[in-house]
Amino acid sequence: MVPSSSSFLSGFFISISSSILAFFYFLTKLGRRKTGREENVGERKMPKNIPEEVIIELLSRLPSKSLVRFRAVCKAWNTLIRDTHFISKHLHQYSPSNDKNNGGSVLVNYCCPFSRTDVVLLLSSDTHAAISIFRLPCVMNFESMKVVGSCNGLLCVTDDENGPSMRSRIVLWNPSIRKFRVLPKCGVGSANLRSEKVNGVVLGFGYHPIVDDYRIVRIVSLQHFGRSCFRAEVYSLRTDSWIEIDAMRCRIYESYCVALNGVLYWIAFGRGVEDYEFILSFDMSDWVFRRIELPDFNFSEDGICTRLAVLKESLYLITYNHRGRQKVFDVWLRNGHGDWTRELTIGPLFGIEKPLGFDMYGRVYMENHKGKLDLYNPSTQEITHLPTHGLLHTLEVFCYKESIVSTDQRFEVVEESKNLIMLL
Repeated sequence: MVPSSSSFLSGFFISISSSILAFFYFLTKLGRRKTGREENVGERKMPKNIPEEVIIELLSRLPSKSLVRFRAVCKAWNTLIRDTHFISKHLHQYSPSNDKNNGGSVLVNYCCPFSRTDVVLLLSSDTHAAISIFRLPCVMNFESMKVVGSCNGLLCVTDDENGPSMRSRIVLWNPSIRKFRVLPKCGVGSANLRSEKVNGVVLGFGYHPIVDDYRIVRIVSLQHFGRSCFRAEVYSLRTDSWIEIDAMRCRIYESYCVALNGVLYWIAFGRGVEDYEFILSFDMSDWVFRRIELPDFNFSEDGICTRLAVLKESLYLITYNHRGRQKVFDVWLRNGHGDWTRELTIGPLFGIEKPLGFDMYGRVYMENHKGKLDLYNPSTQEITHLPTHGLLHTLEVFCYKESIVSTDQRFEVVEESKNLIMLL
């Protein structure tokens, strides 16, 4: 793929910005050595050689790892880089795809077929080359690592290999700046385990820009003295607490969840015999669950499966029949009025197990029947076989954008170590 002129200029700007700031840092260090005096970070002030607005603009376009290093330049830079307004500016200004050293924007979570361990792998959107493997700190002692969702550089991770459960630990983690936070224990279902049987637990993770808060939704299906009941609670990063809310009576089809513009979406189905599948949505602004009808397709047909996906600020639904070695995939788009339109039909394709989601260019990630990752290009109708290989039915793909988001000083700072992030 030939990079555009704008991408080239952005990449050049990042490179020259980092070089200028690094050179300035070297000069300040050299000056202190000549005077025979070493200052600590708290004593250093904002450099006067460069206008403050220029420094802010330069810093906001640098990779997260560079910003972590530049916090040591002076107290003012350290304060600036921790400031919530600067964090937001960096989130919108910095584009990983324009950084030749870190073009990754796709996160792949899978179970390695050889070591039987969970892997979180960062891939380049352009070359699909492995950039890094993210590993949680050893102090967490996670035997399994399942990614629930990815949002603005934060990952929501649990430690249950079969998906969320009542005893799962939940962690919010920013691997770029090596910070993580263990969430407090959930309240729903933890007090009455003797009288309640747990049928299932699902999670959803997202960010609401209006309230500027990262939230996790937990839905629990219970059997209480033989009667089915559903309970839900929401975790807010701002308050570091769980609050129980009214739940909708439905069962989640699978734990996979997508987030779009402050709303979470799952595939669910009702309790009635003739109550077919629908989309369960949760608006993080008013904390209300809603039901969205599926497009008009033959969902009563035996073997029909569905998969939610997000592309370019729009909600998509992929439908297919999982039976047989050859599969046809219909891609549906939901517009702003709530109407569904079939945008694309893919296939028939041989040896594909299921769709996983889109990349930033509209190509479709798929898991094949051997547990390997494939990429389908709708424009050329070609399949690219990628080197990622996991156990069958363990592959999941998430969009990822590097950031310095931590939002709260209660995040635990983890020292850099080969045990935390291993670069390939």
